[in-house]
Amino acid sequence: MLLSTASECLPCPSGHFCGVSGLAAPSAPCSPGYFCLVAVSSPTPTGHSEKGGPCPRGHLCPRGTSLSQPCPAGSYSNLTGQASCFPCPAGYYCPESVSTYHEHPCPAGFFCPRGTKYATQFPCPRGYYNPDPLTQSLDSCLPCPPGHYCGQENLTQASGPCDAGWFCVSTAWTARPFDLDNYTSTNCLCPAAATAGKCLAGSFCPEGSPEPRPCLPGSFCATSGLSTPSGPCQAGYFCAEGAVSPAPRDGLTGAPCPPGTFCPAASPRPVRCPAGTFSSFPEQTVPSACQACPRGFYCKEPGLQAPCWQCPAGYYCPLGTAVATHPSCPVGTYGPRKGLRSITECLLCPAGKFCALAGLAAPTGDCAAGHWCKGGATSKDPADGARGLLCPAGHYCLEGASVPARCPPGTWSEEGNQTPEGCQDCYGGQLCSGSHPSIWPAPCHPGFLLP
Repeated sequence: MLLSTASECLPCPSGHFCGVSGLAAPSAPCSPGYFCLVAVSSPTPTGHSEKGGPCPRGHLCPRGTSLSQPCPAGSYSNLTGQASCFPCPAGYYCPESVSTYHEHPCPAGFFCPRGTKYATQFPCPRGYYNPDPLTQSLDSCLPCPPGHYCGQENLTQASGPCDAGWFCVSTAWTARPFDLDNYTSTNCLCPAAATAGKCLAGSFCPEGSPEPRPCLPGSFCATSGLSTPSGPCQAGYFCAEGAVSPAPRDGLTGAPCPPGTFCPAASPRPVRCPAGTFSSFPEQTVPSACQACPRGFYCKEPGLQAPCWQCPAGYYCPLGTAVATHPSCPVGTYGPRKGLRSITECLLCPAGKFCALAGLAAPTGDCAAGHWCKGGATSKDPADGARGLLCPAGHYCLEGASVPARCPPGTWSEEGNQTPEGCQDCYGGQLCSGSHPSIWPAPCHPGFLLP
């Protein structure tokens, strides 16, 4: 169609440019990164904001843009003349029409993957928390620590300790969790093992327990959900660990006190009867239940159920003896048989013998020749007069002689004579009487002649 005047020419439409005169249609769409208003003659207008220009920061201008468009949430543009916006980097969020992301760090309690649109778009789920800003993924959300629960989304710290009577292993989101319903949400990080639960019988859980505690030795935990043990183990029984009953009988968590021991209340293990005692009965409760070892026996080990060892020869064992060699028959005595019960049963060393040591089962040996060992001699050549002495004058004492032997009539000897040969003949002019021991020969009486 032919036009008659210039006023009939139409202005170049927005989003396009008309680069030459005489056009029947616009030359082309405006270039990417620019916006073109009405009557623009260049695809890249500059300096004429009333007609168009480079796309401003925080905006995008695809090809043929008439008005710049704000960068959508989750993106930004810090440059002019851009046909598209950059994705918001991980660790930040970008609202609509922003030219920089640095002013929008991801807050604690949330995580911001690439392209996050607003601060609270990705909260850490229940059972987790995040104390740090600028985090980028769900992996940045930390499992609720043992002994605690995280009861809502977007937490920067645990909500509090797990209730008494319950335990929280990890990722718990309630103060009284059960493993079956302790899920978080569709994007949970569910662990493979149990996360929490109620304390079972045989255990207890104080507030903030990361796991059940086995019932303490010496106590029992009768029911579930306990914060402290139910009470002490019953006297006559011992509770090792994890006992459910005050009088356990399973042999694992406890048992009746066995013979040879006693168990007061709250016993974690049986107490053995001390050496020198024994006990034949189970379920004893006090030390006095241990009986003294009977006379003639010794009980050398703790925890005996019966006397086991007879007192050895050379020793005697009064009531409650623990050591076989104490007490012993004293020096000067001996004990020829087992099972002696008191010192009065030790025998005095016989005449002609000596007992030099304590604890003898038989005399040490014979008295030395020339000596007379009376009863109870402690050496082979005694001289104290009480237990022995030198062989008396006018006698001789063979080795081991129980009594001195008289020298024959007509002979004499000094003290300490050892043999018959030591008895000397009386010579002419001397008298050796036969009516008493011959000591030193006396001179013959006047008027008598001796052969």
